[in-house]
Amino acid sequence: MRTRAHRTLALGSVVGLLVPFAAGSYTITVFLSSLDPAIAQQVITTVTDDFADAGRYTFVHSGALRSGTATATIMEDNATAPAAGKVALRVLHLGAGMGNLDVFVGTTSGSGTLPGAASWTNVAFGTATGYVELDAAALRVAVTATGTVTPLVVDNTAAPTGSAPTGTQSAIPGVQQAGSVLTVVILPASTPGSMAPQTSAYQVPAFRFLVDRRPD
Repeated sequence: MRTRAHRTLALGSVVGLLVPFAAGSYTITVFLSSLDPAIAQQVITTVTDDFADAGRYTFVHSGALRSGTATATIMEDNATAPAAGKVALRVLHLGAGMGNLDVFVGTTSGSGTLPGAASWTNVAFGTATGYVELDAAALRVAVTATGTVTPLVVDNTAAPTGSAPTGTQSAIPGVQQAGSVLTVVILPASTPGSMAPQTSAYQVPAFRFLVDRRPD
């Protein structure tokens, strides 16, 4: 059986909804995106893995095709509920060419300012860290090269806060909603002249935030 799960995903695209499928062994194939059939049939990555019953997984394609650093990773999302009043964060370093990084989390705002202490250090490209539990608050994230505190490689950025449940809506996960579990994804700037988006927002390294677990 062949199923197209997603199409036309640009640099930094995050598909937040899980795609249900039966447990078993599957092959995931990534093609170039184009209206030209000759280009759209070009395979750039193929990965085969076993998927367990009731498992939750994240598939990541990262790196640069031009330099031959493109890789595919399948991560099992074992996000257990954090303690009362806490949220949990982990980091996924997909910033090809950015070197090893230190990641700082806290509540201090301001461009060029560290938000707090380093929660993870010496994070290598392609690495997913373990989860760290923090008090639910208006948390912010910033990144520096390992062993430094300036300049900020990714500037002080607010994490999604989420929202409390209402009579008609469940809680939306975020760092101010206890019980939320998120992955902070570090992304590089677009390669000039590539098919990646070239707008100003993509010309500097940035974060994307994935929801691994919603509040109970």
